[in-house]
Amino acid sequence: MNKKFLLILLFIIILFAIVFYFLMGNNSKVSTTTTNIIPKRTYRNLTNNFIMIENVSFFDPYLLNVNFSDVSGKGYPLVNDIKFLGYYQDNVGKYIYVIENNDINKYNSKDLISQRYYILKIMDYQLIVLDTNEGTIKLIISNSYGGNQL
Repeated sequence: MNKKFLLILLFIIILFAIVFYFLMGNNSKVSTTTTNIIPKRTYRNLTNNFIMIENVSFFDPYLLNVNFSDVSGKGYPLVNDIKFLGYYQDNVGKYIYVIENNDINKYNSKDLISQRYYILKIMDYQLIVLDTNEGTIKLIISNSYGGNQL
């Protein structure tokens, strides 16, 4: 081998050693401390109503089982912009009447209210719905049960 090739090879090895030293050895010596002020926010604990599910399969449907006894006393949040007026049942199905944006709307019990709320249970004074955007159970109550008056 000639001397020129050996000098270039030696230079490349020294260069890799210096780069390796700065990348690996220098990281442990340098420490920077930054302080970020993050505003505190309180969030509602959604885990109170969760049940652990085991052996979930993509191909098997999951049955949502909700205990509807005294749902209003368990602190479920209310849907404030929709008020429940009532329902009626005929041979075809149940129909729900609600007030949205000062308009009276009629929904089938299988439809989504406002393209968001799936009806789980219909009671005389309230609807128990599943909020499909948040995945939480909410209540739509009537005026006679404490909703806002028109």
